[in-house]
Amino acid sequence: MPLSPQHAAAGGSPPVGPSRTAIAVAFGALYLIWGSTYLAIRIAVETVPPFALAGVRFAAAGAAMMLWRRFRGGVPLPTARQWLGGGSVGVCLVLLSNVCVVFAERSLSSGVTALFAAGTPLLIALFNGHRTGTSLGSRRAVGLALGTAGMILLGSATFAAVHAVTPLLLMALASVSWAVGSTYGRGWTQPTDVMMASATQMLVGGILATLVGVAAGEMHWL
Repeated sequence: MPLSPQHAAAGGSPPVGPSRTAIAVAFGALYLIWGSTYLAIRIAVETVPPFALAGVRFAAAGAAMMLWRRFRGGVPLPTARQWLGGGSVGVCLVLLSNVCVVFAERSLSSGVTALFAAGTPLLIALFNGHRTGTSLGSRRAVGLALGTAGMILLGSATFAAVHAVTPLLLMALASVSWAVGSTYGRGWTQPTDVMMASATQMLVGGILATLVGVAAGEMHWL
């Protein structure tokens, strides 16, 4: 593997990537934890109101992660501009996406929700291409086409059985909002530390969702 100019000038060795075991564990955690999210939401929404369900858990997780990075990692707290940039991503990912998913799952099964959300990577690829001005490339295009075709085959009969339009519109908004935050949000000023940036997004998005829930009178369940 050729060295980068920076490594060559410094006389360093090539950067070492993660091992195959680490990659397999990461994918396994992604499949199990992320994949079970829709089922967990479907169960929780039976007793917890939508804004509270989305807001409280993200606010708590974001606060815990931010405190951990600040006091254990020595990472400085976000500046005003970083709060604005990271908070804007949090609005897209939590308030306009996760909350909509929770609302949709009040009447949709977790399987239908997961199938609908599977189209989000296609939107992310398209938005990212628009943001960077680069094409997908043949391999990515073929992969996305095959994945989309499989999703359509799996979901055609399932979606046809859904007669309520509102939850499907909410899922469409959730997918678009997630794709916007995931792609265009990269250009918004955020903390350089990845975990601090994620904490900022979750904390702001969670607090805003919780406040909307309070205004809507959802907190009676506490």
